[in-house]
Amino acid sequence: MKARLTGNSRAGLFLFLAVYACALAALLPVLSLWLDEIYDLIVARMDHLADVLAYVPHVSGNVPFNYLVQFGSVHLLGFSVFTGRLPSAISSVLACAGVFVLARKLGFRWPLLATAIFALFPLQLRYALEARPYELALCLSIWSTVTFLRVLEQPESVPRAALYALSVAAGLFTFPYMLFVPMAHLAWASLVSYRTQRWQPLLATALALGIAGLIFAPWYL
Repeated sequence: MKARLTGNSRAGLFLFLAVYACALAALLPVLSLWLDEIYDLIVARMDHLADVLAYVPHVSGNVPFNYLVQFGSVHLLGFSVFTGRLPSAISSVLACAGVFVLARKLGFRWPLLATAIFALFPLQLRYALEARPYELALCLSIWSTVTFLRVLEQPESVPRAALYALSVAAGLFTFPYMLFVPMAHLAWASLVSYRTQRWQPLLATALALGIAGLIFAPWYL
């Protein structure tokens, strides 16, 4: 059992995520909603999904995905401080899993330690307990990086490139400033292609980002 619960094991990750999820669940209703959370949840509490989609474009800089997730949470489970913030908490747990995967891909000796440091980082923990889009955007940024690394491993794989494009598009529809993450991916792919003189990684990354941009463009326009 001791060997199975090492800092590099899935069993250790699942145990950590279970404890972390329980801690978040206990903390979600502790503080009352603050102003920006109330603004977001006013939209999420609208009676119909069509009303949400009609309202969001009229607020400068707003994108719909986080509102849709909150809409589902408060309408399926009933409105409360807990359900309003629940999507952020779930996103935080998934983000922790993504950090573990990234740490393993990068060859860290103790990926679970990296995951724990990320989970306890004060700003991340604050985002995990707010009914705002930041934690979902962070989660999508992490998993888009995981899918990006998978594209680098097999740049000829259409499913991997498609999944990467969708993860980036979802991130843009959650928080547009997430754009800087795929821009960093593109720079990294350029460096990899330059060093190896293999241009498939750069082409696959650029094509996937182009598709993500085309998906997002109608909303932006």
